[in-house]
Amino acid sequence: MKTTHLQHHPSLGYLAADSLRKLPVGLLLPHECSGFVSFRAHPFRKRERVIKNLHAALRPLSMYDSGSYCFYGVQSDSPLAPLLLWDGPHFLNVGEKITVIEDTEFECYLDREYFAGSLKVIERSATSVTYKKVARLAAESDDDLDGWSFCLPVGPGDATVLNAVVKRILEIDVPSKEILLCGTPGSNFAYFDKVRIVGQDITAPPVQICKKKNRLALEAGFSNLVILHDRVFLPRNFGEIVRRFGPRYPLMTHAKHVFRQSAQYAPSPPFGLRHGFGRDSQRSSGGEPKLQRCSEYRPVDFSRDRADRFQLCQCHALQQRLLLRDRQSLHLPEGSVECFPVGRVFVLG
Repeated sequence: MKTTHLQHHPSLGYLAADSLRKLPVGLLLPHECSGFVSFRAHPFRKRERVIKNLHAALRPLSMYDSGSYCFYGVQSDSPLAPLLLWDGPHFLNVGEKITVIEDTEFECYLDREYFAGSLKVIERSATSVTYKKVARLAAESDDDLDGWSFCLPVGPGDATVLNAVVKRILEIDVPSKEILLCGTPGSNFAYFDKVRIVGQDITAPPVQICKKKNRLALEAGFSNLVILHDRVFLPRNFGEIVRRFGPRYPLMTHAKHVFRQSAQYAPSPPFGLRHGFGRDSQRSSGGEPKLQRCSEYRPVDFSRDRADRFQLCQCHALQQRLLLRDRQSLHLPEGSVECFPVGRVFVLG
C-alpha cells in the first residue's frame, strides 16, 4: 500500500499536519488499499509520497494509480475535500473500491446523486463507507481539452471592454474554439465576424442572466464550456493552464477579485472573501469599483498585456475556480439570483 501525505499550501491558512491528529497506530482498513491518502501523519511510519503546497488549482492526479483508494480524515481535515473526493472516483478503474473514513459519524460526499449510478455501497458504518465502482461517471465520457466554447452574456452598451475580452480569447492557445454571445453587443463591437450571436429573443429589462447562461450552454458546440462576463480577462496561456489542470474536472467557478489600489498591483477580495490573502485581506473592507461607463477607460488601457495580473490573481486566489463545464448544473431556476456562479475579475488599469 502506497501512502500519500497531503499538505496544504501555507497561504491558505488551513491546519498543518502538526496541528492535526496522528493516524491511529493500529489502523484497520475494510479492504486492501493500493493507495492511502490523508492529511494526517503516521506516528512512526515513513510516507511513500508527500504532496506539498496543495490548493484548489492544483490537482494531485499523480496519486491516483491503479487499484483501490482509501481516504482517511479528508472530509474533516480540509475544505479541499470535495475536490479530492471528486477526482478519486473519476480516476478509479471500474471494479475497484474507494473508502472514506472519518473519526466520527459523517455524511459522505460520495453519497450525492451524481455518483449514485456508478458507485455502489458495499459496506457502511457510522465512520466509514466503502464503494465499488460499477460504471464510468458522466465526466469520464470525454477527456478532450482541445475544443472550447467561450460564451458571454452581453448587452447593447459600450463594447470597449468586450472588444478587449474577445480579442484576448482569439489569442488563447487552444487548437479549436468558438465565441458565442448571448444578446446584441454595442455598435462599436469590433468582432462581429469572429463570433456567433444567439439569444436575441431574450428580452430586457430586467436582465435575465440565468436564461442567457442556459441558452449559451445549450448552443455551445464543444464539450468544454466557459461562461464568462464581458470583463473577465483570460490569460493567453489558458490552454496550457487547463492541460496542466487535467480532464474530468467538475463544474468550476472562480472568485471575484478587484484591483482597488490606484497602482493596480495587487488584487483584493470583495466582501466576505478572506481565503488566501493573509493579513492584508483582513484589514481591507473589500468591495469593488463602481464602473459607471466603460468608455471612461481609454482603449489603450486594453491593448497592454494583463496576463501578469491574472497570474498574480491566480497565485493569491488559491481557492479560485477557472472553468464551467457541467451543462446540467447550469440549468438554473429562471430568475434566480442566488445560485448561479459569479465569475468576474476586474483587470482595468
